[in-house]
Amino acid sequence: MNMSEKIIREFHEGLSNSLNHLKDEFQSLRAGKAHPSIVEGIRVEAYGSKVPLIQVAGITTPEPDLILIQSWDEAMVSEIEKAILAGGLGHTPSRDGNLIRLRLPALSQERRAELIRVAKNKGEETQIAIRNLRHTTIEELKKLNLSEDEDKRLRKLIDEDVKKFSDEIDHLVREKETELSSI
Repeated sequence: MNMSEKIIREFHEGLSNSLNHLKDEFQSLRAGKAHPSIVEGIRVEAYGSKVPLIQVAGITTPEPDLILIQSWDEAMVSEIEKAILAGGLGHTPSRDGNLIRLRLPALSQERRAELIRVAKNKGEETQIAIRNLRHTTIEELKKLNLSEDEDKRLRKLIDEDVKKFSDEIDHLVREKETELSSI
């Protein structure tokens, strides 16, 4: 594999990573319905270290506004409760044995508008990251002193990919905006 192919491959990986990161960010933007991703990343003090909640409990969403957290170790329930309260979700868990219920209130119009702004900002941050990646990739290719034809071919490929990913980001932002507005 020559250097230009390696640079282009790294560029494609960067594009994919940026898009996947945006998708992960959007998963955490709650649209009025319960989803395990809302809590699964909360870090819980367990056996001397902090671990993600998903490693110490089962998480289900039996109703659109309810998250059930089933601790695998009854001794961990109070630690899980503390972690949820400290997690900044703004919801108070209720405990029933080794089961924790987390009821999510309906979103107000103000909160929906705020979440839509956050989604748009995250989309714009991803667009900026992709433009920066494009710039860095082109600078790296310049250092290779490629032929004019090869340089034009690679720039065209880069620009086409940036356009494709940019359109996908716009689509994801519109989808998230619709989801946040309609539920």
